[in-house]
Amino acid sequence: MRILKAVLRDLLAGNRRAPDCAIVLDDGGHRMDQQIATFEELYPRLRSDAVYICEDIGTSYIPAFGGGHGRPHTFIETVKRLVDRLNADYSTDLAALAPDAFTRSTDAIHLYDNVVVIEKAPRGKSETVLYGSEAPFRYIGASLSGE
Repeated sequence: MRILKAVLRDLLAGNRRAPDCAIVLDDGGHRMDQQIATFEELYPRLRSDAVYICEDIGTSYIPAFGGGHGRPHTFIETVKRLVDRLNADYSTDLAALAPDAFTRSTDAIHLYDNVVVIEKAPRGKSETVLYGSEAPFRYIGASLSGE
């Protein structure tokens, strides 16, 4: 195993592909612009089976780091938009949300306390399978409320 510690600007000098890493742990800057720039620059360049981990995402809620609950340009809000892009195959409004390179190259997004893990893997189009009907649900037994 080889561990590489690098600064983003040095790592990508000359617009090179990121090193052949299986796991990237972003433990760098904690400001919103730093976390977003690191992800946007590194993720597309990573090998197709890489895992991207960013820790200290809780700074998205701290004003001193450019964060704040619900602020649109925080890393956590960026991740929420990535969840939409991951699931874009199910969108019925392609003008608002259409599959893209992220959709086709990402297998999963996991959120933990103060950490996000994004797994790359090539994917084809997801298929929607519906079972059942749209009829209202009717309980056939007593409800939990006793009615």
